[in-house]
Amino acid sequence: MSTTVEQPAAGRAEDSELAPETLEEGAQDGGGQSRVQPLDFSAPTKFNTELRRRIGRVLTPFCKALATRMATDLRAPVELRQVDARQLSWTAARACLPEDPLLAALDVAPIGRQMLLGLEMPLVLRSLDCMLGGGVADAQESRKLSEIDWALSRRLTESIVLQLSMVWRDLGGLELTVGEIDLEGDAGLIVPIGEPTFAITFEMELAGLPSTLVLLVPWAAIEPVAGKILRNGSLARDADPREAHAVHRGLSAAKVLLRAEIGATMLPVEHVLALQEGSVLRLDARAQDGVSLLAENVPLTRAAPGRSGVRRAIKLTRPIEPEGELGLRPALGMPGGAAPSAAPASREAVLDGLARLRGIDVRVWAELGRTRMSLGDALQLPQGSVIELDQGAEDPIELFVNGLPFASGTLATTAEGDWAIRVGAMR
Repeated sequence: MSTTVEQPAAGRAEDSELAPETLEEGAQDGGGQSRVQPLDFSAPTKFNTELRRRIGRVLTPFCKALATRMATDLRAPVELRQVDARQLSWTAARACLPEDPLLAALDVAPIGRQMLLGLEMPLVLRSLDCMLGGGVADAQESRKLSEIDWALSRRLTESIVLQLSMVWRDLGGLELTVGEIDLEGDAGLIVPIGEPTFAITFEMELAGLPSTLVLLVPWAAIEPVAGKILRNGSLARDADPREAHAVHRGLSAAKVLLRAEIGATMLPVEHVLALQEGSVLRLDARAQDGVSLLAENVPLTRAAPGRSGVRRAIKLTRPIEPEGELGLRPALGMPGGAAPSAAPASREAVLDGLARLRGIDVRVWAELGRTRMSLGDALQLPQGSVIELDQGAEDPIELFVNGLPFASGTLATTAEGDWAIRVGAMR
C-alpha cells in the first residue's frame, strides 16, 4: 500500500469532510600493542571513577563563577582553574595542602561532617590588600594577621565557599558553610589518618600572580549522598553526542504504523459480547475535536476526517507535538504492549478470548484507517498536511477490542456531539 503526504491545497473537492449521520438522543592501541597500566591496590577506592568524574565536571562552572566574583570584589583580574584531583588517604591528602596555608573547616549540612579548604598565604595577603584599597603589587608576601585581617580573611573564605556551596547543592543537595579558621593544625577537623579523601587542587592567578587552593573531601563528608550524585547524572548529558545522533537517525528511518483513531471507550466484556447489528456504540470523544493521529500507541496530534479521491484521508489541524524527547511516551489508557494488530481473526477466536475476561473492562475503539511512514517523516508533518489512509471512502468503520478487529459499522454522532458507531457486520 502506498502512502501519500500532501500539503493542503485550497479548493480541493476531494478534501471534503465526512458527513456522519446524526443519531437521536441515546447513542585497541594503533601500534598493535596493548598498554598495561599498573594498579595500586593500596590506594583508596571509595571515590569510584564515575563519582570523581561527576564532581570534576561541576567544578568547571565553579571556577568561572568564582573568578568572576573575586575579580569584581578585589577589582583585579582573576583566573581560576583546576589543576589536579586525586583520591588519597587523609594523611597523604594533607600533603597536597600549600605550605603554611590558611585553613578553613567547611561544615557540611545536613550530613554533619566537614571538608577542609586550604588557601596559600600569599593569595590571602594579596586579596586582603586589594580589599583594603591597595594593589596586588604592594602586597606583602608574609606578615602577622591583625584582627582586621582575620575578619577580612573570613569574609574572603566565605565568598569562596558560597560559590562552592552552590556546586554541592546542585550535585548532592549539600550546603557548605565556613566553620573554624586557623593557620595551624586541621582547623578543628578530626579525621582518621586512613580515611579515603578526594584532594582537588586549584591554581588561582590574581593579577598574574599564581597561588594555590586545595579542597579536601573526606569520604565521610559525601558518603550519604554518593548514590544521589550518581543518580542525578543525566544520560543525555553524559552520552556521546555522536551516539545520540546515530540513535535519532536510526529511529527516524524506522517505519511506524500511523492510526487515525476516531475515539474509544471502556466497556465490560459482557457489554461487548452483547453488541449486535444495529447497536449504537457511543465513544468518549467529541466530534468537533476531529480524530486522533497516533504512531503505534503514541498520540501525535489531532486531525479532521475527510477523503482524498477514493480513499479516506485526514488533514492535520494541529502541529505534531509528541511528548518526550522522541515522542515515545506510551499513551494513557492504551495497552502497554505492541501496536494493535491488523491481522484478521475469526469471530470464534475473539469471542473465546473475550469470554475468559468476563467481569473485566476492555478498551474498544474505532479507526478511520491506517498507513505506514518513517518516524522522521511523521514527526515533521506540518499542520494542514493530508495523509491518505488504507481504507476506501465508502468502507465501513473498523471496531477493535484490545487490539483485535471485532466488528465494523458506520460513523455517526450523538445528539450531545459525541462520536458514535452504528454496528453493522460482526466479524
